[in-house]
Amino acid sequence: MVPYGVRCAMKALHSLAMWPMTRISAQLNRPYRTVFDVCNEPSTPRPKRQGLKVYESPQLRRLIDEIEASPTARRLNYTALAMRCDVPASNSTISRYLRSKGYRRCVAVAKPFLTDQQRLARLDWAIQHQNWTVDEWKRIIWTDESAFHIGGQQRVFVTRTRAQRYEPSCLSPRFQKAPHVMVWAAFCGGYKCWPPVVWDPAWGKMTSSSFCDRVLPGLRDFNEEVALELQYSLAPEHQKPIVMMDNAPCHRAVGTQLALSEARIELLSWPANSPDLNPIENVWNDMKRRISERRPRPTTRESMKDAILEEWDHFDEKQLESYVESLPRRIEMVINSGGRITQW
Repeated sequence: MVPYGVRCAMKALHSLAMWPMTRISAQLNRPYRTVFDVCNEPSTPRPKRQGLKVYESPQLRRLIDEIEASPTARRLNYTALAMRCDVPASNSTISRYLRSKGYRRCVAVAKPFLTDQQRLARLDWAIQHQNWTVDEWKRIIWTDESAFHIGGQQRVFVTRTRAQRYEPSCLSPRFQKAPHVMVWAAFCGGYKCWPPVVWDPAWGKMTSSSFCDRVLPGLRDFNEEVALELQYSLAPEHQKPIVMMDNAPCHRAVGTQLALSEARIELLSWPANSPDLNPIENVWNDMKRRISERRPRPTTRESMKDAILEEWDHFDEKQLESYVESLPRRIEMVINSGGRITQW
């Protein structure tokens, strides 16, 4: 730290006496760099930057009112939102204001929408199964179909606070309009079916008939394999596998139900629109994330099929069991939320 008197002497010799800095350095026995910094510093200290000002006005408040009142407004970018609310402000001003109130642009979580009837059905189902043990959940064969979009997953952005992540107006519905590869798979505890069924477009849509022809044989074989494995790993009362299937039309069709009954496959009752209760959804999410991180990304149906089979094969027993062991926590969250969609 240079004393105040020495600083004044340096500045006076440089600006008034016109001494060069090298002479001042030698005369005052100070480093040249110190003399240079003192002689070139401003005469008055620069004010510290306090950050950009966040403006408050009734007009800006209308933005939040519109966002909270309309799910459509949440999905608008800041330019469109300002035009809708007739607010003459720039994007940066709107962004600073909304951030000061806790609002940000975030990717909408892809979850199904629930009616009140579906919400109550989920709550009733969770209450009925809240006392199930992990061993009881390990005998469930979790099945599902999923679409892997070629070229990446579609994203929807919404304006929301951190606490509003799972509110219905902040969710994104699940659509399958983009080119995709449909896959069916199943697992039970740490056991997984192999290979998963990659749906061929030549088979047409997944109907009751095509499901029974293409998927049911693999499900029947896997059900028999699991029954043998459970004899050595679980107590006698938990050795019979139960198959979980969602309420897709091809699953609920009379022909499918008769075929399942003939194959002696016992089904688990399942509430509609409840992917957060199905552990295989976590497997799908992990697989999609890993595939999206591949370089280069799969851009054809064949390359996507190969990537799906590789990623499915990479899941080990501990990963699958960890998803099943989370069922008691999932059910507790459904009960605490009154049947609403949870983070799972």
